Amino acid sequence: MAASVPRHFLHTFLHARFRPQQVPAEAISTKLSILDSIAAPFPPANGLWIYDKPRLVPQRKALLASHLLESLQRIINAYPHWAGQLQLAPFENGSDPRKRFGRLLVKHGTKADPGFEVIVAESARRLEEFVPSPSQRAQGSRHWDAAGFPQEEFFSTTPIVGHDGRSFTGLPSSSVQLTTFACGGVGVALKVHHALSDAGSMMSFMMGWAETNRAMAQETPLPALEHVFDPSMIEKATGGDLNKLEPDQSLLQTSRSMPIHRYDRWLETNSRPPFFASLMDATKPPGLNTDRAELSPAGPVPWEECDFLSPASNIHIHFNGKEIRSIWKKASETSTSPISRLDALLAHLWQRLSAARQPDDAKDIYLNIVLGIRPRLSPPLPANFLGSPTMHVHTAMRPSKIMNASLGDIAKAIRATTTRFDQKSLGAVLHDFTYEAAAQRLWQFFIGQRHTTVTTWLRLGASTLEFVLGCTPRHVHFLLPNTMDGVIKIMEAPPNPETVRENDDLGEKRREHWSHNGVIVAMVMNPKVMKRLLSDPLLRGE
Repeated sequence: MAASVPRHFLHTFLHARFRPQQVPAEAISTKLSILDSIAAPFPPANGLWIYDKPRLVPQRKALLASHLLESLQRIINAYPHWAGQLQLAPFENGSDPRKRFGRLLVKHGTKADPGFEVIVAESARRLEEFVPSPSQRAQGSRHWDAAGFPQEEFFSTTPIVGHDGRSFTGLPSSSVQLTTFACGGVGVALKVHHALSDAGSMMSFMMGWAETNRAMAQETPLPALEHVFDPSMIEKATGGDLNKLEPDQSLLQTSRSMPIHRYDRWLETNSRPPFFASLMDATKPPGLNTDRAELSPAGPVPWEECDFLSPASNIHIHFNGKEIRSIWKKASETSTSPISRLDALLAHLWQRLSAARQPDDAKDIYLNIVLGIRPRLSPPLPANFLGSPTMHVHTAMRPSKIMNASLGDIAKAIRATTTRFDQKSLGAVLHDFTYEAAAQRLWQFFIGQRHTTVTTWLRLGASTLEFVLGCTPRHVHFLLPNTMDGVIKIMEAPPNPETVRENDDLGEKRREHWSHNGVIVAMVMNPKVMKRLLSDPLLRGE
């Protein structure tokens, strides 16, 4: 169990805004993609990396706040739009679909740019008072209760731009907080508006920052920070002719046959919490006829299935490599087609969570997956493409079916869902999204009793991020609201030294499969459900 730490235990001694050191001759304004705009209401992309004090004195300099701030300024120079002003683009109801309400643009290159919010804080406490070491979390019960971990303290609390759907001017899109500890450790936290960054974009920034920090410490040439910021590439992959005022009906038919939820945020129901009303209304374009007959088909948000006022449990479960292989082997033995280790792990988690939730069999339950689409589009997006090129897709089953199905059949159903999203179908979905009355009207996912929403941080290097050569994080944390029942994030577990081996032929280091060291599964769930899940003898796949 995590020790409960009193809030407001930090002393802040720097609160500033960092901006690119070079300003272009003219301000640059860039219209974001439809996917970026849809992601605007999501919680910011974020991560916290906590490091122990390096053993060697030369290494410690590179983790000093002053050194990290210097390298941060270098990386901000390469991401000027993250320091710019995010705002609503001008709109015209019923006109060019690319000019409809809710589309965003970012403008940078002026003295009025909000900049990066930068905070440096210090704690009189030691790291072990907050979080166990990786080896400790990998032993015993192999799950860590993060409910007492004061996650909000390690991130900037300044409201992020557009947090209420209305406030934009002067508010930052990005923030960094450095927290030093009495033991010499340090926490590095980043938060970026989701319209500008998904997990892949955020890790591109963090990897570039870490590499720059290492190079400065070692006095070697700074790395070339290469990425692609061109939201128009999403439009180029969109099907149909966007110059027409009316959508292509055949593309709409294809899009609406895909496993994507269409929950209408504008639809008022008795179960909608009152505090959501203002947020929902902010997504409605002024002057638009919101009569149901004039809008695309969509269903009500199942507000009654989630309790937004009661705290949920926040548990990090460590599955080791042997357990992942066992789960995959079990699923493969009962599948008639090849499945991946991730398919098997998702199937296993969904089945065990369904057993713990004990839903009635009257309606389907859903596994909502955040699907990255960079390589799936035509033309494909480069791996270093910046933005939020993701969408939520789902697999649906009745509770009785998922409990009686083999692991292989569930994994095969999950794989069947994701493989449906190819160049043709994605082009149709993007077409449909573009012609929607407003970018943020529809929700593609939900949380609560019948929904489990999963994000995977695999192959992104989050657990091995080194600001100092040879110093990997003690802990990587995601800022997850403790009222979001039904959220899962999956990341590789920290590596052991022996998992990096020399390749005899090429003389290069080769890393093992992402599952070799196991994974950390961070789950925010109803406390009673979490208790049943952790006591489930089948949780470990045995």
